Amino acid sequence: MSVDWMRALADAFSVHFPHFVREPYFEECFSEMVEERHAEESLSATQIVLKARPALLSETLSNAKLMAEALDGVWTHLDRCVQNARRMVEQA
Repeated sequence: MSVDWMRALADAFSVHFPHFVREPYFEECFSEMVEERHAEESLSATQIVLKARPALLSETLSNAKLMAEALDGVWTHLDRCVQNARRMVEQA
């Protein structure tokens, strides 16, 4: 999911800043599959911890929900920014 988020963000910025996706940070993330590796490592680490300490499952799921809600808030705010910019262009 993270790589999709990063790609969507880079593509959105590229509309106005064509070289954005070729910036070193994004270029490395996409060419080296950084986000995919981070996801695999996170899942592996979570599995190891939960196998050793299953009592942490509830707290882990609760924190995962908080993170998902926060990311959803980021996208909601970015969408609001885009909609406001669109209205400004249409009114001009």
